[in-house]
Parts: sequence; C-alpha cells; structure tokens
Amino acid sequence: MFFRESSIIDSTANDEIDSMALFNLLQEFPNNKVIIDCRDTESFSKGHIRLAINTPPPGSSPIDYSLFDIDKYIKENYEASFWNTAHRKVIVYSDKALSLNTDIIDTWEKCVLQYFISNKKKTNVLYTFTGDFESFQREYPFMVAKFKITPELYPSEVIKDFLYLGGETAQCLNKLKSLKITHIVNMASEVQDSYTHLYKYYRADVDDRVSANIDEHFQPIIKFIEEAKQSNGRVLVHCQVGISRSASVVIAYLMKTMDTPYFDTYKFVKSKRCIIQPNPGFVRRLKAFDEELTKERKKKLNT
Repeated sequence: MFFRESSIIDSTANDEIDSMALFNLLQEFPNNKVIIDCRDTESFSKGHIRLAINTPPPGSSPIDYSLFDIDKYIKENYEASFWNTAHRKVIVYSDKALSLNTDIIDTWEKCVLQYFISNKKKTNVLYTFTGDFESFQREYPFMVAKFKITPELYPSEVIKDFLYLGGETAQCLNKLKSLKITHIVNMASEVQDSYTHLYKYYRADVDDRVSANIDEHFQPIIKFIEEAKQSNGRVLVHCQVGISRSASVVIAYLMKTMDTPYFDTYKFVKSKRCIIQPNPGFVRRLKAFDEELTKERKKKLNT
C-alpha cells in the first residue's frame, strides 16, 4: 500500500491512486520525497522501488503494535528520520493491501501508516495505492532495483500504456525501450531527433516563445498521435524540459479527443505531470483552439 502527499489537490483530501499515478509521482525530483518500504528485510533485498528506505518489522516475536513505540523506531532509523523535512512527500508501501477504515492497529503496516498519518503536516494529502509492490513491479519493472542506485527520471504517463510527456532526457534509448515507445513528437527546435532509424517522428521545431505559432501544429500532431493509436503504438511527446511546448500539444490533443474544455484538460495533464506550465502565448492559443472545438461541437449538434 502506498501513500503520497501532493500540493496540487485539496489539502484536506484522501484518495486512492493506481500504479500509473505512483509511477508519475516517482518521476518528480528525487529529493522531494521519502520512500518507505515496510516489508521484511529479505523481501526488500530481493527488490524494491529505487531509493526506498527499509523499515522492516521489529523482530520475529508477536508484538502488540497498538502499544509499540513507533516514534522511537522511526527516529532510530537514520534515513527514515528525515521524512518530515520541509516539502518532502512520503510514500509508504508494502506487499499487502491495507484498510484505513479501522482504528485497530494490529499489523506492522498499519502501525507505520498510522505514524505518518498522525504526524503528517497540514499541507499533506494522503493517497492510497490500490495495488501492492508485486503488482507495481510487474507493470514497471525498470523502477525496481536490488541496490540503492540513483534513479533515472522517466517521462510522465498521461494515458495508460499510450501517451507520455517529458523533456529532452526522455529520449534516452533505454527509457524508450522500457516504455515500449513507437512514435515520438519532438516540439523543441534546439533538440535533435536521436533515433529516426528506430522510431516514427513528428518534428515541430518550435521555440518556447510567447509569439511562437504552436497552434499550427495542433491538428497535424493530433492526426499523428491518432495514427499511432490505431496501430497500437505508444507516443512520447517531448520538448527540452517537458513543461511548456510538449505540454501544450498534449493538452490540445486531449481537448480534441476527450472532448473536454481547456481548463479541465490542463488540470488533468497537470495531475499527471505537476511541473507543466504552458507559456502565456500558448495558453491564449489553446483557449482559442478550445473555442474552435466548441463551435464544431455546436455545429454538429445543429445538423
């Protein structure tokens, strides 16, 4: 079971997240989170989420976890003790499902979770992962390691097993292969197409300027992505950092195909990749595109 805190959503909320949401959370900057693995030491040594900290059950004899001094236990774990550093997010996971609809602390996992829940900052939002470590490992094996190695940041997953959004580093061949990418949209004029012999590309050559005519690429990119979808492909949309240009065309694509207005679509994409921020010029063009799509919908309804 996994928990997370996020500043994007209402700070009073508790909700559930799936494997994809967890994967995207792990793509945020490594130093903004603490990952707590509360499985036993043997399970941890066989494989764990990269950079996870092991907080195994204390001893093998039966313990009354409702009376256990978990505060002392966490403080004695040097790495785990820094979990409450400002603006850090806490992820707690195990190999079993948990229910927070009970006050009975009868397992080690519930004991650990209760500690973080009772000590969380007011700005924290807790999310429950609806799977377990094994299910996450099956879906994202490249996010699991036996040793504490420096994690690579992957592009964010916007649509499950189909649409990904990232920056220049997303073009790493190992990452492309891990995600089974087949099509690439390169929005950055300053970034070269690295693997034209291996992948289908759409190159936009757009600068991240307010005056750039990014909207002239909306319809061609929508067509490119839809063609990839028809062939069961997977699409990476990237620019240099994955904040403005690539985010803008992903928003445009989803506005068209999901039939949703700009603001709702923007919030949806930001929930998948929290750092997106189209520049003001791109926002104006996206809103204009929204108006065009609205007119098209009204015209269809009247025919």
